[in-house]
Amino acid sequence: MILRTFFKPDKGKVLFYLHACIEESMKITDGGIAHQDISIEVDCPVDLAMYGFKKELSHVFLVLINNSKDAIKERQIAQGHIVIRAYEQEHYIIIEVSDNGGGVSEDTLPHLFDPFFTTKGSGGGNGTGLYMAKQIIEQSMQGSIAISNEKGGLLVLIVLPKDDVS
Repeated sequence: MILRTFFKPDKGKVLFYLHACIEESMKITDGGIAHQDISIEVDCPVDLAMYGFKKELSHVFLVLINNSKDAIKERQIAQGHIVIRAYEQEHYIIIEVSDNGGGVSEDTLPHLFDPFFTTKGSGGGNGTGLYMAKQIIEQSMQGSIAISNEKGGLLVLIVLPKDDVS
């Protein structure tokens, strides 16, 4: 049931809890992670509410989790680890998604959001996941998204405006 409604776009902004949105994305990816010695840590207050496109943001989490999983698997990292951290800072919600999958070359970094650019070789990805994630964050949610190499992996930093949810 989750998959059937997951890919239907939101018709409008809704009030939702970010932690629940992350958990929903994790349920979809769980089958691909559970048997691969990859752990996911979520550091997000359960009562952190935001106003936006929940399904679209869930899609972004799905892309980021799957990309991290693929990098960890490809590099045969013994104990893969993905961390999703979210918190409020002034008028923004900050989301950090990091992994220990080895990162990417500095030459590749500027191209990760380009349409049809992939690091996954033939038969891997089609290069649309991060491109679509950027479109969702910047166009639909008026936020920003950036990627950098940090501590043996990638760090994806998402900054979203915190609409008034009171």
